[in-house]
Amino acid sequence: MQCSACHQESNTSDGYVPGAPAWHLAPLSMGWERARGDKDLCEALLDKKRNGNREARGMVIHMTNDPLVQWAWAPGRGRNPPPISQEDFHVLLQSWEATGAACPTRN
Repeated sequence: MQCSACHQESNTSDGYVPGAPAWHLAPLSMGWERARGDKDLCEALLDKKRNGNREARGMVIHMTNDPLVQWAWAPGRGRNPPPISQEDFHVLLQSWEATGAACPTRN
C-alpha cells in the first residue's frame, strides 16, 4: 500500500493515524536516532549529503516552516510531542544560525 492510503493532510479525527500535507517519513539519512549527543546532531544538521543540500539558514527555514516538521507538536493520539515547545525550538534554531551555526566540540 502507498502511505497516502492511510495518511492524509491531517491526523484522523480519532488521532490514531498521523497526517500532514505531503505526508512522508524523513529519509533514513536524516534520522537522528543514532546521534550520540549534541555534536553528532549538529554535524548531521549541517551535512549537506544528509540534510537535503541545505546551508544552516536553509535548515532553519526547513525546520521552522515545513508542515511535516511542525506536525511533531500535534502528533495525535498515543504519541508525545518533543520535550521543547515549538516556539522555543524555533528561537533556538534561529539563534544557532544567527550566531554562526557552530557545533559543540564534544558530544
